[in-house]
Amino acid sequence: MSSLVFSLINLIQLKTGRRLYALNKCLDAARANATDAVGLTSLIEEAIAHDTKTVDMELAWARSKEVSSARGQAVQIDNQIDGLLGAIQSSLKSTVAVLPGNDPVAVAAQKLIAQLFPEGVRAIITLSFEDQLVVNDAIIQRLTGELAGEAGTTGILPFVNRLETLNAQFRTELENSDKKEIHYNTIAAANDKGNLYLRRITAVILGAWNADTPEDTQKRQTLLAPILDQCDRVRLARKGRRAALDVDPDTGKELGDEPAAA
Repeated sequence: MSSLVFSLINLIQLKTGRRLYALNKCLDAARANATDAVGLTSLIEEAIAHDTKTVDMELAWARSKEVSSARGQAVQIDNQIDGLLGAIQSSLKSTVAVLPGNDPVAVAAQKLIAQLFPEGVRAIITLSFEDQLVVNDAIIQRLTGELAGEAGTTGILPFVNRLETLNAQFRTELENSDKKEIHYNTIAAANDKGNLYLRRITAVILGAWNADTPEDTQKRQTLLAPILDQCDRVRLARKGRRAALDVDPDTGKELGDEPAAA
């Protein structure tokens, strides 16, 4: 149904702020012209509620791009963990290199290398965040459990304690990222639905006041004017090869910075 409406009613795709500004003007006109009988007022109110939520999503998405996101902080922590794992392996290898092979410390270091890094540190640090989190957990569990004696003997306990702290932070950041991340596709779908509302509203107006009479013509022009005005403004901007910036939904004033997700 939505594809049919889009194909039959050829309006400019408006950004969320322009839609909301036009919808609020339409709502004023609908109330002034007593259009409740055809359900126009309730449809406009439904569209406004939808686009109000869309604006909130866009603002949240924009803020996540302006500051370090939870996933971005996870990258920083992951880098610290990677460096720490590399330091542990280097310390153990240095111990093996400078001590006799039968030295208890060297023996403990050799065991830790074989048990923790059989394929080297690179095999761990190139894993996905989620997979490395699991491996980090396993390393910490072993170094504080069955391999705690060897960890103490080789002097890497400070590294282990730091790894435990960083891995807890890493887990928190990944969990926050999963909860808070807003995907562009979600915003794009919300914008498509918002533009579909404009077409449905247009269809209702054209259907309810379809006669070629002065009264119906006046009603159509009054009710459609806010939507058509925003479409004309976007069309004029494109004709002048200017970016069709979004507008403040309350004032209709163009915004200086175009929202990235609109």
